[in-house]
Amino acid sequence: MANSDNPSPAVSVLFSDSDVASIFAELLEAQGAEVSFLSSSAQLTGKTRIVTEPRYFPEISPDQYRHCLIVGNREAVKGLPTLALARPLTEESVEQALAKLMQD
Repeated sequence: MANSDNPSPAVSVLFSDSDVASIFAELLEAQGAEVSFLSSSAQLTGKTRIVTEPRYFPEISPDQYRHCLIVGNREAVKGLPTLALARPLTEESVEQALAKLMQD
């Protein structure tokens, strides 16, 4: 969580479903993140943490993997070299995954 000594972490959210993107954005903002909504993978930069879905994984550079959370079906996220959150999503699993993402 951000505090007065550290700036708020920047997190980019990229989902094809804007409702899903909005839910993750609200949860991240509650943890002190500054959220940016992306409309395409071309907007991904190495300067932010990323929350997205498996379809965009090929566009993420390997140096971003440790600051990336991929959310999707178990088969799609299994074995990815990033943080992964598999469906079915629970409140506890989402909170744990976002907390890990926000850590340095």
